[in-house]
Amino acid sequence: MWYKILILLFLLGFPVWEMLWYLFGVRHIYPWQLKRIPKQKRPFILDVRTPAEYSLFHLPKSVNRPDMLLHNKDLPLSKDEPILVACMTGHRSPLMVKKLQRSGYTNVRNLAWGALGWKLFRGETESGSDRTG
Repeated sequence: MWYKILILLFLLGFPVWEMLWYLFGVRHIYPWQLKRIPKQKRPFILDVRTPAEYSLFHLPKSVNRPDMLLHNKDLPLSKDEPILVACMTGHRSPLMVKKLQRSGYTNVRNLAWGALGWKLFRGETESGSDRTG
């Protein structure tokens, strides 16, 4: 019986978590929505996971910047360019979305369910470290 309660809490937890962030101005893109966007038109993908997590697998052309959660650094983008922030499960990335919004970026979204959700929906992934510097 206890495992049914855990499954129920898990299934209810994601929508509640996303709804709370939505109230704070964080907008989401779900993995199946991102898969419908042609690769050439996808937003800049900022991955805030640790380098070890990133090297296991990541979305193609994503840039790994875990230090941005702690330090104020600007991105090499205009303030209105589309940005998608990703983490492992979608629980760290909303913090980065809010930080970018406070810095003046206007078109920032969170990858709901994170990189694991992307992989679950059979999104294309790569492995290895970030070579963009």
